[in-house]
Amino acid sequence: MAESVNGFDQVDLAGMNACARLQTRVDRKYVLPAASVADIVAAVDRAVGVRVLDVDGCRVQPYESCYFDTPDGVLFRQASTARRRRMKVRLRHYANSSACFAEVKLRGVRGVTAKSRVPCAVDFPAVGAGFSLGDLDDAASAWVTDEVRRCELIVADELSAVLWGGYHRATLLVGDGQQRMTIDAGVSFADAHGAVCAPDAVVVETKSGSKPGAADVALWRAGFRDVRLSKFGVGMCALNPGAPSNRWRRGKGLLGLVAV
Repeated sequence: MAESVNGFDQVDLAGMNACARLQTRVDRKYVLPAASVADIVAAVDRAVGVRVLDVDGCRVQPYESCYFDTPDGVLFRQASTARRRRMKVRLRHYANSSACFAEVKLRGVRGVTAKSRVPCAVDFPAVGAGFSLGDLDDAASAWVTDEVRRCELIVADELSAVLWGGYHRATLLVGDGQQRMTIDAGVSFADAHGAVCAPDAVVVETKSGSKPGAADVALWRAGFRDVRLSKFGVGMCALNPGAPSNRWRRGKGLLGLVAV
């Protein structure tokens, strides 16, 4: 993927956030063959221009996520049944910098996603570790509890780690900064019982206001359509064959997941 984003102008994190924080946004997701990424990025650049996020000379960042759920899987069921109001609770680890954040994402009416987060002063948990909300540092634990209580969808004290995910991400600022485009390659998931990966596919996500942007237009013109896709949902289904969902089955080939 690095070859697909080299050669374009760069933007640092401060410049990216100044142009397009987009913590409240509409997300559109696409699954592409890895070989198509370079053509899509080039098409967007020709149309409106792109700048690539560069952090300390690195344009492709390794990300790790740890997802939380209740013992009876309330958050997974919300995702798998496409509840109009649903939430996601996770830790996000930026491996290059060792920064870790506790994040809460709330999907509301009209498909708008609101994400909020705070720094988390704990080591990112190992796959399969018995890690619960109470294992966060006091400030992060209190913040997540308040966010969850405000959403009125689950009880925060029941949350514990159920799924780990990883990928390498390139982030593009599109045009005048009203849209972001992320490209995730090497997507993988694991839990205490196994692991799966998607070696030949990338997940492209556009993040913008209510209207589609130039990146969406380029993807549509290339024959790709946005799909209803949750990494959390896909990972849970792939690692739990009896999971109560038909939205992200391995047989649909959305990510081409294979066991590792």
